[in-house]
Amino acid sequence: AMAAGFAPRFVAEFCRRRQDLKISIDGLPSNVIRDGVANGIYDIGITAVPFDRESLVVYPLEDKAVIVMPMNHRLARKKTIMAQDLQSERFVLLSKPSTHPIQNIQQPAKWHQIVDTQLSMIACILVSEGMGVAIVDPFSASEYVGRGIVARPLEPVMTIGTAVVHSRGRPLATIAQVFLEEFLEHVRQFLTRAEYYQSMKPPD
Repeated sequence: AMAAGFAPRFVAEFCRRRQDLKISIDGLPSNVIRDGVANGIYDIGITAVPFDRESLVVYPLEDKAVIVMPMNHRLARKKTIMAQDLQSERFVLLSKPSTHPIQNIQQPAKWHQIVDTQLSMIACILVSEGMGVAIVDPFSASEYVGRGIVARPLEPVMTIGTAVVHSRGRPLATIAQVFLEEFLEHVRQFLTRAEYYQSMKPPD
C-alpha cells in the first residue's frame, strides 16, 4: 500500500536534499520483502505484521484503520463511524471475509460483500465509483481522499498492522540509518496530523 504513493513521495523529498543518492524501491508482497531484508537484498522493508522472525528488527506503526466512502455517502456527515452505523452497508473487502477486520466489529449477516481485492488502491477506486465502503490503511486513503472519497475514523479502533524492518545481523549504513529515522518520524507526523480526514464539515 505504501509503495502506491506514500513511500515514493517521502523518497522524492529525501533525494531532493541529497542529489547524488541512489535509491531502489520495489512494491512486493510482505513475505518477499521480509525474505529480501533478511537476505541482504534490501536495507529496509515495510511489511504487514504480525510475523515471527528473530532475524529482523521491527518498528511497528500505529496505523489505525479508516473507513472510506463516496463523498455523497449518508455516513460522510459523521465525524466518527461506529460499528452500528455499518449495518446493511455494501463492502469492498481487502481480504477474505473470514480474516477481514470487519469481522471484529460486525456479524457477516449485517453487511454485504460486493467485491474483494488484495490491493487497497483498487478498493479506494471502487469506493469512489460508488461500489460501497471499505476499511483501509490511512496511507492508501490519503492518496484518494478528495478524489471521490472521504475517510473517517472507525470505532472500535482497529490497527491495520504495518511495520518497518531491517536486518538484526547486518548493520545499516549511515545513510540508511538516517533514512530509517527520518521515515519513521515522517510516518509519526503523518499519523498525528491525520490530514487524510480533511474537514469534517458535511459535503455540499
